[in-house]
Amino acid sequence: WNLVFMQYDSKADGTLTPLPAPSVDTGAGLERIASILQGKENNYDTDAFMPIMWCIGDLLGRDEVHRQEHLYRYRAIADHSRAITFLIGDGVLPGNEGRSYVLRMVLRRAARFGKLIGFEGPFLAQVAEVVIEQMGGHYTSLVEKRDFILQTITEEEKRFQRTLNTGLALLEDLMEDLQAEGKSEIPGQNAFKLWDTFGFPIDLTRDVAGDQGFTVDETGFATALQEAKARSRETVQQHLAADVRVYAELLDQLKEDGTLDEDGVTYLIYENMAEVDAPVVGLIADGKIVEEAHIGANVEIVLPETPFYVESGGQVSDTGEIFFFPDDMAVPVWSVEVTGMRRPVQGLIVHVGKVTSGTVKVGDPAHAAIDTDRRWHIMRNHTGTHVLHAVLRERLGTHVHQAGSLVAPERLRFDFTHTQPMSREEIHDIEQMANTLILANYPVNTRWTTYKRAVQEGAMALFGEKYGDEVRVVSFGEEEGVSMELCGGTHVESTAEIGS
Repeated sequence: WNLVFMQYDSKADGTLTPLPAPSVDTGAGLERIASILQGKENNYDTDAFMPIMWCIGDLLGRDEVHRQEHLYRYRAIADHSRAITFLIGDGVLPGNEGRSYVLRMVLRRAARFGKLIGFEGPFLAQVAEVVIEQMGGHYTSLVEKRDFILQTITEEEKRFQRTLNTGLALLEDLMEDLQAEGKSEIPGQNAFKLWDTFGFPIDLTRDVAGDQGFTVDETGFATALQEAKARSRETVQQHLAADVRVYAELLDQLKEDGTLDEDGVTYLIYENMAEVDAPVVGLIADGKIVEEAHIGANVEIVLPETPFYVESGGQVSDTGEIFFFPDDMAVPVWSVEVTGMRRPVQGLIVHVGKVTSGTVKVGDPAHAAIDTDRRWHIMRNHTGTHVLHAVLRERLGTHVHQAGSLVAPERLRFDFTHTQPMSREEIHDIEQMANTLILANYPVNTRWTTYKRAVQEGAMALFGEKYGDEVRVVSFGEEEGVSMELCGGTHVESTAEIGS
């Protein structure tokens, strides 16, 4: 195999700096070392893979002749079984994005190879058991998570079986029609329809077609995919492009004249303030920067600082009121009902609402006040999601992670990863456990620390979320032992307040 001689550090400008310790990457990993020590010509003939392939043959009730006839598929299943076992053991679950998608594709590819060599139903969990037995002595987490790993594999294999049966039937019909026409290439549009409508991955279309002597129009597939994406986002992109320009222009103006500093609008959400006095420094109405807005107008108001929460992390924005009410007057000069908040560009926060009386002008003094009763209910529900997250992980397993949420004043929704629907018994247990935590009246603590330290201490971060160097940790329980999460939202001071 290749040897890589590492001698220099290549800089961005192209210059080469000698490494303090030159080295040679031999590529001699576990399997290659095993092949040398065991005198085998390839990795698959070592005891790293042979027990797995023997298991496959035993499950099929087939002999060595069958293995040799389907050697490529046996090897692929053995390799993929190890990969999916370790991925799930590391907390990755089958899904449609990122590493979750990679896991799904690897698992489904192994499942399809199994079908081609004679398996009629799910079998990969039984193969994974050999991997766990083989590697669990060193990678003890595989043994600890054995049941969850096997369950996850089986559930995904069952899901794929349904997709596979539908997709294979459609693909077989398509290839028969093409063959009758003397063609040997699957059109890109057809491959895209299989993926878009029936969830049949292009990887499998490619493999199945190849087995039958067909090719796939990969360029046509990519074109169809890009066209579909373009259609779905074209209108939104056009709106956003025009939208952002106005806000960016206003922010630049406010920075240039010194109204705002380089950080932009000051966000007072963590200062325990429900009201603030501040001048109106910017107005936008009908997508344009304006100097004033009259009664009935939909308007966006910029203040140099605000106590209003801007929707983020599933928590909805605050609402409330902004008005100009001089001491010597019996009624406000003007008032605006704030119905939402936006951060259209970094550094600019706008209060979205409607002028309910008078005429609001840039430069006017203003008093901004959030709806504290509504905020209180939002805080209760947000802390409630943390309670629910902790209980779900305790009852269902530590593989449970937040996948999305809605925190509103009247309700909450918590999306999470799991391998199967919950039973009635599980739902009942989770409800009881959540109520027990609420009644325990744990103080809810918030603190700021570095991202690195928070993760080292065991704080849970939302997968895919981007965090700065400094993060806010929300926790409760003795020594933060019940729940500790990175969170920028608002919370009550104790779990008992969730039920108040």
